[in-house]
Amino acid sequence: MSEKVPEHTGPIEANGEAEHTAKKPSTLFPSISGKVRDFDSSIARHVLEPEQKELEPAARVLEPPGRVFRFTGTVKLHGAHMDIVVHQDGHTVCRSRNVEDLAPETDHYGFFAFISARQAAVSSFAAKLKARWLDLHSDAEIGAKPMIMAGEWIGEKIQRGVAISQLPKSFVLCSLNIADTWEAIESYAGIEESEHRIYNISRGGFFHVDFDFTVEGAAFLEQAKALTAQVCSRCPFGEALGAIGTGEGIVWTPTPDSGLPHTSDFWLKTKGDRFMKVSRGPKLPDPAKAEQLEKEKSFATEQCTDERLEQAWAYLLEMGIPRDKPGGNKYREWLVEDIEKEEKWEIGELGIGKTWKTHVGRIAKRSYDERMKQKEALPNCD
Repeated sequence: MSEKVPEHTGPIEANGEAEHTAKKPSTLFPSISGKVRDFDSSIARHVLEPEQKELEPAARVLEPPGRVFRFTGTVKLHGAHMDIVVHQDGHTVCRSRNVEDLAPETDHYGFFAFISARQAAVSSFAAKLKARWLDLHSDAEIGAKPMIMAGEWIGEKIQRGVAISQLPKSFVLCSLNIADTWEAIESYAGIEESEHRIYNISRGGFFHVDFDFTVEGAAFLEQAKALTAQVCSRCPFGEALGAIGTGEGIVWTPTPDSGLPHTSDFWLKTKGDRFMKVSRGPKLPDPAKAEQLEKEKSFATEQCTDERLEQAWAYLLEMGIPRDKPGGNKYREWLVEDIEKEEKWEIGELGIGKTWKTHVGRIAKRSYDERMKQKEALPNCD
């Protein structure tokens, strides 16, 4: 237990094959659901006996850990997801959502350069986090797995229209994995290297709300929405660093004493209306009164938000896929796959077939063609 965090003895490592355009998307950091139903389903699998899982919530008879679970909320930052991975031998790797090993050639956001210039600060940051882990887990062995400092790359020219866009580019620790386990970030509050613009999400404060499983979290959702509206109106993280303006939302995770595993099955994000799906056409009609085709058209239109279209465009850049005419197919494929993954509940409830994918494809083509026109007008926009 006296093992020290190895000092950083060399430069940040980069993938020697970074010049290749074919890259595999990183699955390092798990996706965070925006569906309360996923919450309820995960808790059901955790606490219920098999024969009770199909019962109505009020009819369920629960054993410990009980009916109510406490969750911690942290400010959700509107930036670009990035990870710093520190191996036990001291070498460090930078990762994005789509690229497992960033290198100068793939560093479109400037994150690799930022971390490379702060090697000593990263080592100090890792040492502080490990020391806290040893205090919290005095009887455990840390093992050989790397430390994953997952967070958000924020600041000017990364995203627009939120308070943190006014800040200099910075890395904010939002999640931490040590010994192959995701830790409760609240237990690591205050640890940062602020003079090097490496911050902790704890600067934005913590929110606490109970999730009552017997009523499928109805009160939780109401309170979470109210708190989210406050964050969206005035971002507490940005304000802590002197930037006044709007925020994106809140990420909810189990408190250390909740009795729930700290895994992505029990994570939830609640976002402001601006960042949620926004209908550009008529609202979804009643399935009993509308034609199937209209249902699917409305669903596709509703899901292809400006934010999702922007994420698809950024995906091409990160993956090294040329943003030219053939790249439109990858743009469309990403949109369809993301909607299929994130909106599985709604797809099931609406009872729609697969034609919605065709409608998404048409929206994707119009969007991609428009972006290509803008790119041709501004050839250096990448």
